[in-house]
Formats: sequence, structure tokens, C-alpha cells
Amino acid sequence: MRCSILVIGLALGMTQIASAQNVERQNYVMSASMHQELDRREFNSGRIEQIVNGISQALNGKSLAPILDASSPQVRITQNGVNKVVKKEQLARYKDLLFKNPALRSAIADESQFILKSDSIGLARGTFWINEQCLNVACDQKKTSIITINLP
Repeated sequence: MRCSILVIGLALGMTQIASAQNVERQNYVMSASMHQELDRREFNSGRIEQIVNGISQALNGKSLAPILDASSPQVRITQNGVNKVVKKEQLARYKDLLFKNPALRSAIADESQFILKSDSIGLARGTFWINEQCLNVACDQKKTSIITINLP
């Protein structure tokens, strides 16, 4: 009897460990080729990876905070063909549209759905656009942020 309880306890413990590992595996890790391509284009690949993970965590956890943290002060929103610029604090009114699309969750970290342009990166075939802006004349300091969200 004690042996059965021990086995069940170990099995439950292993399930919790496996669940924790699955959560860890949800983090996006940039491929070497994408890392090289972004470096070649002088993007901060580490910051891009952080933003992708933040958006992914936001969509999976249904919390807008990581998206707000990664957004520029003003974000262009495209919805039904209409563009408007809103303050990032106003993104909360679009939360339901972002979180209702389960396909978006997996597409965010899918590098085959990245769009690379000279000055920006589109995630999930352009749902989110990330840009780097120079903070000084020499452009040796940049700010990486979400600048556009094309709503589904």
C-alpha cells in the first residue's frame, strides 16, 4: 500500500515537472539563420526575441501587459481596412479581438510567417509590426517596439 502511494506521488510529481517543462518550451527561441539575418540587417535580435515572447505570453495568458510594454507610445491600428493611430494605453479596447483568434497564438513565433523589411519585421504574416528607431544621431542606440497591429 505504501509503495502504491509512493508511486502515485512520484507520478504526480513527474506530471508537474512535465507541465513546467511544457510551459518553458512555449518560449520562442530564434533560429540561428533568423538571428544571422536580423544581425545582417542591424536589428537587435535579442530584443526581437523578447518582444515575440512577450506577445506570445500575452496571447496565451490573456494579459495585455506584455504587449503594452513592448509598444511604442503611439500604435497604428488597422481594422477592417481603416487605419488609426492610438496611444498604447488605448490598446485595451482591442484586447478581445486579439485574444479571440487561437491561430494567432501559434503564428506569432512561427518564423515562416515572419516578414522582413529593411526597417521593420512583421509577425504572424503582418499582424504585429516591430520597428527599431534611432535614439541618437549616430544611431548606435535604438529602441525596438511594436508600431502597428493589424487586427484580425
